Amino acid sequence: MPHLEPEQIAAFLERTLSAPAHAQVEGHLVECRDCRTEMLEVEHIIRTVPGARRWAAVPLLAAAAAAVVLVVALPGRRAADSPHREPAVQSSLAPTTVAPNGSVPRLERLTWTGVMGADRYRVALFDTAGQVLWETTVSDTTASVPATVSASLDASGSYFWSVRARVGWDRWTESGLTEFRVAEPGAMR
Repeated sequence: MPHLEPEQIAAFLERTLSAPAHAQVEGHLVECRDCRTEMLEVEHIIRTVPGARRWAAVPLLAAAAAAVVLVVALPGRRAADSPHREPAVQSSLAPTTVAPNGSVPRLERLTWTGVMGADRYRVALFDTAGQVLWETTVSDTTASVPATVSASLDASGSYFWSVRARVGWDRWTESGLTEFRVAEPGAMR
């Protein structure tokens, strides 16, 4: 699948896609780091617009997505790249969990949106009692779960996961907990 169109990003963030289209976009986000980054940037733009009405947000989302595409695609140096200035201090959004979410056939990897300026991510998998079952630190926006951990998950239980992004020296921003359940074989039809 090619990169997501601005309209697809807008509809995904507004949660107006049909279930199959939502699943297709979500699947693409699992595989495409560029689109996850673009989704994060558009989400940030939308959060900074005070009082945006739901009916007016779709064109705004599409315009924001198109603006991000143009900025990323433009060649050349920007003022922020100047060796004579310190980079601007900016607040960082938390990463957004993408998958797994809800009922999944098996747990192979965890995927989330990137955070601008983050150089590493800490991912943790929890049981319902809050005990850490597995955790790792990676520099990408996806983490492969070891087969031994996946095999230990019970189909009758719920599990949770979260991700933290390091955005500065000893500065982290964290997603909320996302719940998922491993479906019993044959239950996901």
